[in-house]
Amino acid sequence: MQLPVFACRQGPLVLVLVACALFAAGGCPPQAQAAPPPAKRIVALGPSLTEMVFALGLGDRLVGRSNWCNYPPEAARVPAVGAVNAWNEERVLALKPDLILALEGQRAPVERLAKLTRAPLVVLPTESVADIGSHMLTIAQLTGVPAQGKAWAKRLEETVHARRAEVAKLKARPRTFYVVWDEPLMTAGPRSYIGELIELAGGQNVVPAHLPGAYPTFGFEALVVADP
Repeated sequence: MQLPVFACRQGPLVLVLVACALFAAGGCPPQAQAAPPPAKRIVALGPSLTEMVFALGLGDRLVGRSNWCNYPPEAARVPAVGAVNAWNEERVLALKPDLILALEGQRAPVERLAKLTRAPLVVLPTESVADIGSHMLTIAQLTGVPAQGKAWAKRLEETVHARRAEVAKLKARPRTFYVVWDEPLMTAGPRSYIGELIELAGGQNVVPAHLPGAYPTFGFEALVVADP
């Protein structure tokens, strides 16, 4: 049976989806059927995912990470399994994961990893700061520590709320332009995750909200006019 891929935004829902994947291919199990056991061997294919696993106190369950995962320092002791489009499939297979966490991006390589290992693959796209709390809830549910996920998500929500209140009182906010890429010049719009971080940091994004997409291209002449 080939396991499906889940792009998750709400934590509790993922339990139902993963349970469906782990039972016979006739649909979801009856309500009386037990949920899959908590994941004990996690491979995290992105720095933010590795940080979340450690933040939940689950560093001892992380058996694999991407080459770019370097925080917290303890992550360096976890075997690296490659980077985007260059995953070491043999190494991942040898780690025998029972959960693979991935970021939004090139799907085919990570879907292949999930197929080879027969481990549930959960893709966690991040488009806003609120998504971080949802992802923490999802990971916590899948690993059997829901209380820790709820506590962490609550602290994040309170911190963001307090920060927004502080920013609202600022008299001056630096006019900010974020360079995502230089050729072509690409930036972070107000509706992007980075755009939200700029606002929370007390900056004012000079990129107009009407530009299409979260990370639009930007002309050098327009940048001079914007005067960040």
